[in-house]
Amino acid sequence: MVDTIKFLTFAKANNLIDKINLYVIESVCESINEWRLKNYKPIRIAINLTENQVVSYSKANEVVEVIKSKSVDSRWLEFEITENMIIENFEKAVTNLNLYKGLGITVSLDDFGTGYSSLNYFKKLALDSIKIDREFIESLMFDYKDRIIVKTIIDLSHSFGYSVIAEGVENEYQFEVLKKLGCDAFQGFYFSRPLPKKDFEKLINKKIKQEVFR
Repeated sequence: MVDTIKFLTFAKANNLIDKINLYVIESVCESINEWRLKNYKPIRIAINLTENQVVSYSKANEVVEVIKSKSVDSRWLEFEITENMIIENFEKAVTNLNLYKGLGITVSLDDFGTGYSSLNYFKKLALDSIKIDREFIESLMFDYKDRIIVKTIIDLSHSFGYSVIAEGVENEYQFEVLKKLGCDAFQGFYFSRPLPKKDFEKLINKKIKQEVFR
């Protein structure tokens, strides 16, 4: 087993990361088509895009071609980007995200609060949701300032029509506090650890009634 960070570092250093991620997108599309045949209800599958897939027109078109070739129901797909990806190539990012949105794909701004957050993102980016970084979630129990920050992010996002997802929810206390603050969806070990595909299908079949699967 290769360490994740070492693997990604190697892939980036050898210009393989875009090809690998394109393969991931293709595999996810194939799985979605399988689940549709099994009559599963749509569950959004979140995929982290590479920086090139966000700011490069050619790489974005490669992604679009894969999705079109698989005839996938885009309601199942969610693309995640980070703030750091778009700082230097903001206008290109806007164009490419609009391209993805044109296919009906949900776009989420990941790790919100860790980069160079700007209200300009809220105004110009074609976003559907904001994901609050786990750093703010971890300290909810003992730092009232972080609780204020989380509440502010939630209210601001809602005012723009975006849903809000909390990352790194690991216990019931965090879950209950976030619900009271108005958070829309939740992600973390409190619900499930990462699962292989077969175990994920078993989880779906159990029909566990949580706010969102991620």
